[in-house]
Amino acid sequence: MTPLTITSSAVTATYDGGAYSGSLNSASYAYGGTTASTAPADVYGTAAPYGSNAVNAGTYSPVGLWSDQQGYIIDQSGMGNLTIQPKHLSAAITGNPTKTYDGTTNAILNSGDYTLSGFVSGQGATVTQTAGTYASTNAGAQTVSAILGSGEITAGSGTTLSNYTLPTTATGSGTIDKAPTPSPTPSPTPSPTLAQSGVSNVPVDAAERTVLYGYIAPSLNDTALLNPIKWQQLTDPLKSMQTSVSWAVLRHGQGCTSDSHIFRHPSASNLLEVIPRHHGCT
Repeated sequence: MTPLTITSSAVTATYDGGAYSGSLNSASYAYGGTTASTAPADVYGTAAPYGSNAVNAGTYSPVGLWSDQQGYIIDQSGMGNLTIQPKHLSAAITGNPTKTYDGTTNAILNSGDYTLSGFVSGQGATVTQTAGTYASTNAGAQTVSAILGSGEITAGSGTTLSNYTLPTTATGSGTIDKAPTPSPTPSPTPSPTLAQSGVSNVPVDAAERTVLYGYIAPSLNDTALLNPIKWQQLTDPLKSMQTSVSWAVLRHGQGCTSDSHIFRHPSASNLLEVIPRHHGCT
Protein backbone atom coordinates (compact mmCIF):
# COMPACT_ATOMS: atom_id res chain seq x y z
CA MET A 1 0.00 0.00 0.00
CA THR A 2 1.19 3.48 -0.82
CA PRO A 3 1.70 6.07 1.94
CA LEU A 4 -0.64 9.05 1.58
CA THR A 5 -0.21 12.28 3.54
CA ILE A 6 -3.18 14.59 3.72
CA THR A 7 -2.90 18.17 4.92
CA SER A 8 -5.64 20.81 5.20
CA SER A 9 -6.44 24.08 6.92
CA ALA A 10 -8.74 24.46 9.91
CA VAL A 11 -12.44 24.76 9.20
CA THR A 12 -14.92 27.03 10.96
CA ALA A 13 -18.69 26.69 10.82
CA THR A 14 -21.71 27.97 12.74
CA TYR A 15 -24.10 25.66 14.56
CA ASP A 16 -27.11 24.83 12.40
CA GLY A 17 -28.54 21.80 14.19
CA GLY A 18 -27.12 19.24 11.74
CA ALA A 19 -23.82 17.37 11.25
CA TYR A 20 -21.14 19.32 9.40
CA SER A 21 -21.29 18.27 5.77
CA GLY A 22 -18.50 20.35 4.26
CA SER A 23 -15.27 19.04 2.79
CA LEU A 24 -11.68 19.64 3.88
CA ASN A 25 -10.39 23.18 3.60
CA SER A 26 -7.48 23.71 1.14
CA ALA A 27 -6.63 20.00 1.18
CA SER A 28 -3.40 18.61 -0.27
CA TYR A 29 -2.73 14.91 -1.02
CA ALA A 30 0.88 13.75 -1.29
CA TYR A 31 1.59 10.17 -2.45
CA GLY A 32 4.15 8.40 -4.63
CA GLY A 33 6.05 11.63 -5.28
CA THR A 34 2.90 13.36 -6.46
CA THR A 35 0.95 16.18 -4.74
CA ALA A 36 -2.64 16.80 -5.76
CA SER A 37 -5.54 18.96 -4.59
CA THR A 38 -8.01 16.14 -4.94
CA ALA A 39 -8.08 12.75 -3.30
CA PRO A 40 -6.78 9.80 -5.37
CA ALA A 41 -8.90 6.78 -6.15
CA ASP A 42 -9.45 4.28 -3.37
CA VAL A 43 -9.67 7.08 -0.72
CA TYR A 44 -13.10 7.48 0.81
CA GLY A 45 -14.91 9.80 3.22
CA THR A 46 -13.68 13.11 1.88
CA ALA A 47 -17.27 14.32 1.61
CA ALA A 48 -17.71 14.12 5.41
CA PRO A 49 -14.19 14.09 6.85
CA TYR A 50 -15.27 15.02 10.42
CA GLY A 51 -17.88 12.29 10.83
CA SER A 52 -21.57 12.32 11.69
CA ASN A 53 -21.06 13.42 15.27
CA ALA A 54 -19.84 16.92 14.42
CA VAL A 55 -23.17 18.52 15.30
CA ASN A 56 -22.97 20.63 18.46
CA ALA A 57 -20.76 23.65 19.05
CA GLY A 58 -17.18 22.54 19.75
CA THR A 59 -13.95 21.34 18.09
CA TYR A 60 -13.64 18.13 16.04
CA SER A 61 -10.69 16.28 14.47
CA PRO A 62 -10.93 14.51 11.05
CA VAL A 63 -12.08 10.93 11.51
CA GLY A 64 -13.88 9.90 8.34
CA LEU A 65 -11.15 9.06 5.74
CA TRP A 66 -10.11 5.52 4.81
CA SER A 67 -8.76 3.41 1.93
CA ASP A 68 -9.31 -0.14 0.68
CA GLN A 69 -6.62 -2.82 0.88
CA GLN A 70 -5.24 -1.95 -2.56
CA GLY A 71 -5.09 1.76 -1.69
CA TYR A 72 -3.12 3.86 0.75
CA ILE A 73 -1.79 4.10 4.27
CA ILE A 74 -3.26 7.48 5.25
CA ASP A 75 -1.49 10.00 7.52
CA GLN A 76 -4.09 12.49 8.75
CA SER A 77 -1.93 14.29 11.31
CA GLY A 78 -1.60 17.38 9.14
CA MET A 79 -5.32 17.88 8.71
CA GLY A 80 -6.92 20.91 10.37
CA ASN A 81 -9.68 20.62 12.94
CA LEU A 82 -13.27 21.67 12.55
CA THR A 83 -14.65 24.30 14.95
CA ILE A 84 -18.43 24.71 15.15
CA GLN A 85 -19.21 28.07 16.73
CA PRO A 86 -22.36 28.83 18.74
CA LYS A 87 -25.16 30.54 16.86
CA HIS A 88 -25.92 34.12 17.96
CA LEU A 89 -29.23 34.91 19.64
CA SER A 90 -30.83 38.30 20.21
CA ALA A 91 -33.50 39.36 22.70
CA ALA A 92 -36.08 42.14 22.59
CA ILE A 93 -38.83 43.36 24.89
CA THR A 94 -41.96 43.25 22.75
CA GLY A 95 -44.86 42.96 25.19
CA ASN A 96 -45.18 46.72 25.92
CA PRO A 97 -44.90 46.28 29.71
CA THR A 98 -47.14 48.86 31.36
CA LYS A 99 -47.52 50.22 34.88
CA THR A 100 -49.16 53.16 36.64
CA TYR A 101 -46.90 56.06 37.55
CA ASP A 102 -45.25 55.49 40.95
CA GLY A 103 -42.25 57.79 40.79
CA THR A 104 -39.73 54.99 40.07
CA THR A 105 -38.15 53.45 36.97
CA ASN A 106 -38.83 49.90 38.14
CA ALA A 107 -40.45 47.63 35.55
CA ILE A 108 -42.02 44.25 36.30
CA LEU A 109 -41.68 41.86 33.37
CA ASN A 110 -42.80 38.34 32.53
CA SER A 111 -41.75 35.78 29.93
CA GLY A 112 -44.43 37.00 27.53
CA ASP A 113 -42.73 40.40 27.36
CA TYR A 114 -39.65 38.92 25.61
CA THR A 115 -38.90 37.66 22.11
CA LEU A 116 -35.75 35.58 21.44
CA SER A 117 -34.55 35.43 17.83
CA GLY A 118 -31.94 33.27 16.06
CA PHE A 119 -32.87 29.72 17.02
CA VAL A 120 -32.57 26.77 14.68
CA SER A 121 -36.02 25.68 13.53
CA GLY A 122 -37.82 23.68 16.22
CA GLN A 123 -35.71 25.02 19.09
CA GLY A 124 -36.34 27.80 21.57
CA ALA A 125 -36.07 29.11 25.13
CA THR A 126 -37.88 31.24 27.69
CA VAL A 127 -36.62 34.35 29.47
CA THR A 128 -37.39 34.35 33.20
CA GLN A 129 -35.95 37.75 34.17
CA THR A 130 -38.73 39.73 35.87
CA ALA A 131 -36.87 42.95 36.71
CA GLY A 132 -36.50 45.72 34.18
CA THR A 133 -35.93 49.47 34.06
CA TYR A 134 -37.83 52.27 32.37
CA ALA A 135 -35.68 55.02 30.86
CA SER A 136 -37.56 57.65 32.90
CA THR A 137 -39.92 57.90 35.84
CA ASN A 138 -42.33 60.06 33.86
CA ALA A 139 -45.68 58.94 32.47
CA GLY A 140 -45.83 58.17 28.75
CA ALA A 141 -44.08 55.91 26.25
CA GLN A 142 -40.72 54.76 27.59
CA THR A 143 -37.86 52.50 26.54
CA VAL A 144 -37.60 49.48 28.82
CA SER A 145 -34.40 47.48 29.32
CA ALA A 146 -33.47 44.32 31.20
CA ILE A 147 -30.18 42.61 32.03
CA LEU A 148 -30.18 38.89 31.23
CA GLY A 149 -27.99 36.39 33.02
CA SER A 150 -27.41 32.87 31.73
CA GLY A 151 -29.55 31.56 34.58
CA GLU A 152 -32.48 33.68 33.40
CA ILE A 153 -32.89 31.92 30.06
CA THR A 154 -34.40 28.43 30.18
CA ALA A 155 -33.97 26.02 27.25
CA GLY A 156 -37.01 24.60 25.54
CA SER A 157 -37.47 20.98 24.48
CA GLY A 158 -34.66 19.70 22.22
CA THR A 159 -32.57 22.81 22.76
CA THR A 160 -29.00 22.93 24.10
CA LEU A 161 -28.15 26.47 25.10
CA SER A 162 -24.39 25.92 24.77
CA ASN A 163 -24.99 25.83 20.99
CA TYR A 164 -25.95 29.52 21.20
CA THR A 165 -24.39 32.80 22.21
CA LEU A 166 -26.95 34.09 24.68
CA PRO A 167 -28.01 37.74 24.80
CA THR A 168 -27.08 39.71 27.92
CA THR A 169 -29.59 42.54 27.50
CA ALA A 170 -33.03 43.15 26.06
CA THR A 171 -34.70 46.44 25.19
CA GLY A 172 -38.04 47.52 23.82
CA SER A 173 -41.00 49.82 24.27
CA GLY A 174 -43.12 50.15 27.40
CA THR A 175 -45.63 52.54 28.91
CA ILE A 176 -46.10 54.35 32.21
CA ASP A 177 -49.73 55.37 32.68
CA LYS A 178 -50.61 58.54 34.54
CA ALA A 179 -51.53 58.10 38.18
CA PRO A 180 -55.20 58.76 39.02
CA THR A 181 -55.95 62.32 40.09
CA PRO A 182 -56.41 62.26 43.87
CA SER A 183 -59.65 63.54 45.35
CA PRO A 184 -59.24 67.11 46.57
CA THR A 185 -58.63 67.45 50.29
CA PRO A 186 -61.46 69.42 51.90
CA SER A 187 -60.32 72.84 53.05
CA PRO A 188 -60.23 73.13 56.84
CA THR A 189 -62.79 75.34 58.48
CA PRO A 190 -61.06 78.69 58.91
CA SER A 191 -60.50 79.89 62.45
CA PRO A 192 -62.55 82.90 63.55
CA THR A 193 -60.64 86.12 63.14
CA LEU A 194 -60.71 89.36 65.05
CA ALA A 195 -62.88 90.91 62.36
CA GLN A 196 -65.36 88.04 62.54
CA SER A 197 -65.61 88.22 66.32
CA GLY A 198 -66.36 91.93 66.31
CA VAL A 199 -63.92 92.53 69.14
CA SER A 200 -61.70 95.55 68.96
CA ASN A 201 -58.00 95.17 69.63
CA VAL A 202 -57.90 95.28 73.41
CA PRO A 203 -54.43 96.16 74.73
CA VAL A 204 -53.01 93.77 77.27
CA ASP A 205 -51.89 95.83 80.24
CA ALA A 206 -51.08 95.13 83.83
CA ALA A 207 -54.63 95.77 84.91
CA GLU A 208 -56.02 93.19 82.55
CA ARG A 209 -53.41 90.64 83.57
CA THR A 210 -54.73 90.82 87.11
CA VAL A 211 -58.08 89.41 86.00
CA LEU A 212 -56.56 86.39 84.21
CA TYR A 213 -58.22 83.35 85.74
CA GLY A 214 -57.66 80.30 83.49
CA TYR A 215 -55.87 78.82 80.45
CA ILE A 216 -56.34 76.26 77.73
CA ALA A 217 -53.45 73.94 76.67
CA PRO A 218 -52.04 74.75 73.21
CA SER A 219 -53.09 71.32 71.90
CA LEU A 220 -56.60 72.77 71.62
CA ASN A 221 -56.99 74.50 68.26
CA ASP A 222 -59.22 77.44 67.41
CA THR A 223 -62.11 75.15 66.50
CA ALA A 224 -61.92 73.47 69.89
CA LEU A 225 -62.10 76.83 71.61
CA LEU A 226 -65.63 77.26 70.28
CA ASN A 227 -66.73 73.93 71.73
CA PRO A 228 -67.43 73.20 75.43
CA ILE A 229 -64.29 74.17 77.35
CA LYS A 230 -62.64 72.39 80.27
CA TRP A 231 -61.16 75.14 82.46
CA GLN A 232 -58.08 74.91 84.61
CA GLN A 233 -57.72 77.35 87.51
CA LEU A 234 -54.44 79.21 87.87
CA THR A 235 -52.77 80.12 91.14
CA ASP A 236 -50.38 82.57 89.53
CA PRO A 237 -52.19 84.35 86.67
CA LEU A 238 -49.44 86.81 85.85
CA LYS A 239 -46.78 84.13 85.56
CA SER A 240 -49.05 81.96 83.37
CA MET A 241 -49.69 84.90 81.11
CA GLN A 242 -45.98 85.16 80.46
CA THR A 243 -45.38 81.49 79.63
CA SER A 244 -45.23 80.41 75.99
CA VAL A 245 -47.02 77.08 76.41
CA SER A 246 -50.58 78.19 77.17
CA TRP A 247 -53.39 80.38 75.95
CA ALA A 248 -54.13 83.32 78.18
CA VAL A 249 -57.74 84.11 79.05
CA LEU A 250 -58.56 87.76 79.75
CA ARG A 251 -61.89 89.07 80.86
CA HIS A 252 -63.33 91.71 78.57
CA GLY A 253 -64.98 94.39 80.61
CA GLN A 254 -65.16 95.01 84.33
CA GLY A 255 -66.58 92.77 87.00
CA CYS A 256 -67.74 89.18 86.96
CA THR A 257 -71.07 90.03 85.38
CA SER A 258 -69.50 90.23 81.92
CA ASP A 259 -70.16 87.20 79.70
CA SER A 260 -67.64 88.09 77.00
CA HIS A 261 -64.00 87.07 77.24
CA ILE A 262 -60.97 87.38 75.05
CA PHE A 263 -58.53 84.56 74.43
CA ARG A 264 -55.09 85.91 73.76
CA HIS A 265 -51.99 83.83 73.01
CA PRO A 266 -48.83 85.02 74.86
CA SER A 267 -47.42 86.06 71.48
CA ALA A 268 -49.98 88.90 71.63
CA SER A 269 -51.71 87.80 68.41
CA ASN A 270 -54.87 86.03 67.26
CA LEU A 271 -57.42 87.77 69.48
CA LEU A 272 -60.71 85.87 69.55
CA GLU A 273 -64.00 86.57 71.33
CA VAL A 274 -65.82 83.55 72.78
CA ILE A 275 -68.59 83.02 75.35
CA PRO A 276 -67.54 80.23 77.73
CA ARG A 277 -70.13 78.10 79.48
CA HIS A 278 -68.79 79.05 82.86
CA HIS A 279 -65.98 81.43 83.69
CA GLY A 280 -65.73 80.64 87.36
CA CYS A 281 -66.08 84.19 88.69
CA THR A 282 -67.34 84.67 92.19
